Amino acid sequence: MLVQAQTEISCTEARSYALSVGTNNELYNGGEMYVVQGYVTSIQYAWNSTYKNVTFWMADTQNGGKVIEAYKCVAETQADAPNVGALVRVTGQLTKYGTTPEFAQGCTCEIIDNGEPPINLGPKTIAEFISLANTKDTCILTGVVTNIASTQYGNFYIEDNTGTAYVYGLSNFTSYGIEEGDTVTVAGVYTLYKSTHEVVGARYISHKKPTEAWVPVPKTISEFIALNDGKRYILRGVVSLITDQTYGHFTLTDETADIIVWGIDKDEDGNAFAFNASDISEGDTLSITGIYQLYNSKNEVTSAHYISHVHPASSGQAGSLRICAQNLENYYYNYTQSSRPSYSDAEGFRTKTVKIVNAMLTIDADIYAFCEVEAKPIVLQQLADSMNAYAGEAGRYAAVSDGIDYTWYDGISDNQIKSGFIYRTDKVATVGSNTAAVGGNGYYSRTMRIQTFRQLASNEKLIVSMNHFKAKDSSSDQGESQRQTNANNLVSAVDNLTADPDILILGDLNCEYGEVPITTIINAGFEEQLLKYNSAAWSHCYDGGELIDHVLANPSMAAQIVNAHVEHICAYKCNSAVSYAQSWSDHDPYVIDIILGNSAPTALEMVQIEPQARKEIRHGQLIIIRSGVEYTPVSG
Repeated sequence: MLVQAQTEISCTEARSYALSVGTNNELYNGGEMYVVQGYVTSIQYAWNSTYKNVTFWMADTQNGGKVIEAYKCVAETQADAPNVGALVRVTGQLTKYGTTPEFAQGCTCEIIDNGEPPINLGPKTIAEFISLANTKDTCILTGVVTNIASTQYGNFYIEDNTGTAYVYGLSNFTSYGIEEGDTVTVAGVYTLYKSTHEVVGARYISHKKPTEAWVPVPKTISEFIALNDGKRYILRGVVSLITDQTYGHFTLTDETADIIVWGIDKDEDGNAFAFNASDISEGDTLSITGIYQLYNSKNEVTSAHYISHVHPASSGQAGSLRICAQNLENYYYNYTQSSRPSYSDAEGFRTKTVKIVNAMLTIDADIYAFCEVEAKPIVLQQLADSMNAYAGEAGRYAAVSDGIDYTWYDGISDNQIKSGFIYRTDKVATVGSNTAAVGGNGYYSRTMRIQTFRQLASNEKLIVSMNHFKAKDSSSDQGESQRQTNANNLVSAVDNLTADPDILILGDLNCEYGEVPITTIINAGFEEQLLKYNSAAWSHCYDGGELIDHVLANPSMAAQIVNAHVEHICAYKCNSAVSYAQSWSDHDPYVIDIILGNSAPTALEMVQIEPQARKEIRHGQLIIIRSGVEYTPVSG
């Protein structure tokens, strides 16, 4: 007797009915609809932003394995796609494809309980990946491609010295040029399918050809000394005891040991590097690659290549919260679909990513705010993955989820970029959701973003707004009217923030101090911090250097900032110490050091609380309301 349409059945029953059909894609019971409630046990194909669907396996219990597949289940947004472990109700028609029992394409899903979101566990050997058998959280794997089963679907085997895994479904596989024998690094989730250990929901990170040179990986100085294997590694530490300013002889120290660096002669791309033309000084944090040697019983780094360096905060106070911000100049993951990036192949993307990662790890911030990055979730996710891989610590960095995922079909190049955040998970946590400073779903809703963070050590909070205003153009006012609108919208947005009184405005505002949009923000009670600490500060290489990237703080926030400065390590056209090969953007990164709870504004300002004066009261402003006066805040 056939089960009646719309009858709710178990995952096990659904599997039995689907496998009972005679041929592939034949619909069970004439195409009637069935409802199944169960748990998501693995994600087969991650949410597809173009086709608005997701494919996953489900079972009657959380650890029930692969019982019935929901194939290309409708999910209009990424929030509609369930996590592994979610309790869901799937409605659709039953069929099979080969030996796979499934709900046919077009099925729908109701999320009853989405469970805990997945996390990134960082780099793992294949043996560790298999041993963990974690079907929810992401791991990063590196291995040699031993067999490509399908170039169409991106199915292939990888192997390291601990085991073998099958990567099932790497999107855009053919665009990467991956071949058998290449060493590939991917991020993905574990699943077991018919005794095969699989990587599903795979994301590409990098790959290299077997003829390519050894790729340096980070090591502590003590690890570097102990290895003594003739290979090149990445080292990071503090510079001290410079004994030769011409060639760069000095001591490098990290938390494990110190070592003598016997000269830096090249940068990471093999170009000549002049130590005496750089501004490397004692006390700077420096990243290099090099090879170990023992000379006259002393541990040394030889054949050192420069990566990046940063100066210490002038305050030097312990316990600072550090924020780094930068315009990454068209940083795209899907570089083949846009003319904006300066690179057009996987190697160009890898090169830019490595430069960003090394610089950001050297700066060692707790919060990173970026603009001019591709408006897709994966771009900052993979950057955080890469930072974790190079830091050698699983889950240290995470991208803030913002729900932004534009479509390629809008035909407007500018709509392809956004602003976003990466944060250090052991230092800060996000509070609330990531929001836009303007309403709607237009361009500036993606480039003007606001996020509240909480410092774990102090439990203090602050609000960070990262922005990208209208660029100057060939119109009669060079786009200033739009920048003024940007400034007005931003001031209105921060006026209505209630999560915390400490507000920090960052970003490429495309105008200098004294121009009307900046003056609008200043008049709203904010103070420019880069100019406060250096009146000659510049961030963008145009006409000898201009300050169009800004750090603006309201009074309560400004009182807790102990340093703000630009790191001149990128904008090569205005800095002879930086070559084009070392650069990844035409904007330099800038750094803000904060001690939350350090102090509060000392000036106490008395204001008259009247409806017409309401908009003159700013976050961070101290006010007194006299006893006996009743005041009800007006919304909006």
